[in-house]
Amino acid sequence: MRTFDAVVVGSGFGGAVAACRLAERGGSVVVLERGRRWERTDFPRPGQPRARWWFQGDERGLFELRRFAGMKVIVAAGVGGGSLVYTNVQKIPPAAAFQGWPEPVSLDSLHPYYARVEEMLDPSPIPHPLVRLQAFEAAHATLGRAEGLERPPLAIRWGEGDLERANRFGALQKPCNLCGQCIFGCDRHAKNTLDLTYLKRAETLGAEVWPLCQVNRIEPRALGYEVRFRRLPDREAGKPEEETVAARRLYLAAGSLGTTELLLRARDVDATLPKLSRRLGEGWSPNGDFFAGLIGSRIPIQPTVGPSVAAGYESAPEGFYVLEGAIPPAAAEPHKTLLRLVNHLLSLRLFFSGRSDSSSPGDTPACADPESEELLRHMGVFFLMGRESSHPSTPFGTGGRLRLGPRGELELDWDARESELLFGRIRRYLAELGRGYGGWMVVPERWWAPDLGSVHPLGGCGMGRDASAGVVDAFGRVFGYENLFVCDGSIVPRALGVPPSMTIAALAEHVVENSVSG
Repeated sequence: MRTFDAVVVGSGFGGAVAACRLAERGGSVVVLERGRRWERTDFPRPGQPRARWWFQGDERGLFELRRFAGMKVIVAAGVGGGSLVYTNVQKIPPAAAFQGWPEPVSLDSLHPYYARVEEMLDPSPIPHPLVRLQAFEAAHATLGRAEGLERPPLAIRWGEGDLERANRFGALQKPCNLCGQCIFGCDRHAKNTLDLTYLKRAETLGAEVWPLCQVNRIEPRALGYEVRFRRLPDREAGKPEEETVAARRLYLAAGSLGTTELLLRARDVDATLPKLSRRLGEGWSPNGDFFAGLIGSRIPIQPTVGPSVAAGYESAPEGFYVLEGAIPPAAAEPHKTLLRLVNHLLSLRLFFSGRSDSSSPGDTPACADPESEELLRHMGVFFLMGRESSHPSTPFGTGGRLRLGPRGELELDWDARESELLFGRIRRYLAELGRGYGGWMVVPERWWAPDLGSVHPLGGCGMGRDASAGVVDAFGRVFGYENLFVCDGSIVPRALGVPPSMTIAALAEHVVENSVSG
């Protein structure tokens, strides 16, 4: 059994930050990541035979789908966590999102940590004049909603051509080629993902990152913690080997579902951490995630060109945030027959309404055949999130609850009515937006899409003033246990209503700094 100064479980926006900052302090660090290390040529693509999509059974794919009653959650699996597949948006929530958080955490107190994340991930707005950008902005202007428009900073390396250069951490990257496939992993390493930034620096300083290591037991010892894990076989079936590492300090960053499940198991099954708060598992939120599509726009959108997201709209009074999205051209390949039919049915209306079909000269051709681009030209997709009713005025007033089922499996108690007020406002806005485009919105309704979905799960180990109100304190310290920290999205006590990655990273900066100096 090897011993380290610190063990970090997970390599996403919490774990990568922790590994980097701990390594900078000179201590020995190991990161245990259940997913594989993804190289540029490894990422799955639509239509690709035997593509590694799902992390399940003996497969070590890029995504894991967790099915609960009334809720489906998709999370990433790999060295770099969610940064491998997120839309690259670096967004600071409004001050209202921090209402009720335990002192001293606030928007003002986190500003120095947001600045550190910005320095590492180097985000900037898209510099290209895309057709879809102009269409999104024109539609909102038509509705009198131009005030909330923005081009959010994106953690992407911009530029022209295929010249590969090392970033300041030594990782090789090519500039973005606007292919629209960010959410499937970037085969150019144009995204400033965690494996190319925080983790790259951590490894340069001596930290070890062990992929395909599934942690299944945490146990306190006299001088720290022992962490038991299994070495997962990569694709080929085989009997996993069990190993143990030990450290004085343990940082849990396996995400809202992963960290909460680990601690539930330690408290309720293994009884190794029996003093954990009874609040464990409570306050879970899907961050108000909502998805919609647009068909038959009168103006061209050309969603096949650009990064996964290029523009946003924030409606502070209504409590939601909207991102317009790309449709990767390859996604059209398996559905061309259906797309041809849809376009044919819409063609008469679009013809008589006098639609424009001009393209901006600033656009770069997408990576697909011309037919796919044409079939998708007047379609759009939108990603929305908001502060639903798991954002109460008092901690843990409502929201979901994660727990272990009778067979030890993770279960979620979630009432869809928690989101209905928010979703009602979102549906009204989307109906307006569809009119702004001159098309029709395809919006999920309960009668044909009974299960909600989330890609931004938060909570389960929420911050609180004490163990009666939360699982960790304002510095990520687990109540009842010294040198045990949580530094991922599970400590966020309620919905943020914007992409949470930057806040999770800032919180991890905050947690780690205080854990080594406090």
